[in-house]
Amino acid sequence: MSKSLTLQIAKRVKRARAPSFLALWAIAFLLAIDPVATFAAPQAGKLGLVMIEKDDCSYCKLWDKEVGRYYPSTPAGRYAPLVKLDIDSSTAQRFQRVVYTPTFILVRSDGKEVGRIIGYPGNEYFWSALEKLLGQAGIRSDDKELPAAVSPIVDKTPLGVSRAQTPAILPAQ
Repeated sequence: MSKSLTLQIAKRVKRARAPSFLALWAIAFLLAIDPVATFAAPQAGKLGLVMIEKDDCSYCKLWDKEVGRYYPSTPAGRYAPLVKLDIDSSTAQRFQRVVYTPTFILVRSDGKEVGRIIGYPGNEYFWSALEKLLGQAGIRSDDKELPAAVSPIVDKTPLGVSRAQTPAILPAQ
């Protein structure tokens, strides 16, 4: 896929005020073809979370069970959509020093890495580490720039844990 086509689709998606089925389909299509090029499209303030995994990785499966199925419906998941890549894929090879799975890499729209989480020791650790990465990216829970879909705070997480027990998005320091 040419870079100009990726940019044209990204501009059309950016103009949409609310996520539509077509916009979500276009993003999913681009991510399936080349996730790194999609993140590199000039969309100010956009982030993506890349998960490097392996088929026989028990910790990857545990993450999928404990976090993965709920991640897209969380504020972090809506602001930094998840893309899964196999560690042996050519696209995953573009990221340097990925040895262990799972490895989560927060990427800016210009393709630059914000930071990474190596491994999955548990639900609490993952959310705490992701909170710190989002803080490093300048994402704050009171940020007026956040998309409308991210702004409302739900009273319960998908796991039924109260909001006070789950990490919030840290302010940039």
